Amino acid sequence: MPAGRTHDRITLWCLPFVTISSFGFTYSLPLTMIVSLSFLVGGFMLGPDLDIHSIQYVRWGPLRWIWLPYQKAIKHRSRLSHGPIVGTALRVV
Repeated sequence: MPAGRTHDRITLWCLPFVTISSFGFTYSLPLTMIVSLSFLVGGFMLGPDLDIHSIQYVRWGPLRWIWLPYQKAIKHRSRLSHGPIVGTALRVV
């Protein structure tokens, strides 16, 4: 698994593809902006390492206490935290 900085680089490198694809599908600048900003928030704030003291966890600042139950309940790098579908769904919920 890549480190937090690598996750950030992947997010930034993928952003142009997400933005272009979004505009290609919608032809709507407002929707493209919403999709692109959501992608950035997801990449920078909702990464799979919220179950440990990671860069994503630190970025939450004073609100990082929200993730304490998640850290206590889920082991690091389990399918529940790093699974592409289940892990993402749990973090969003």
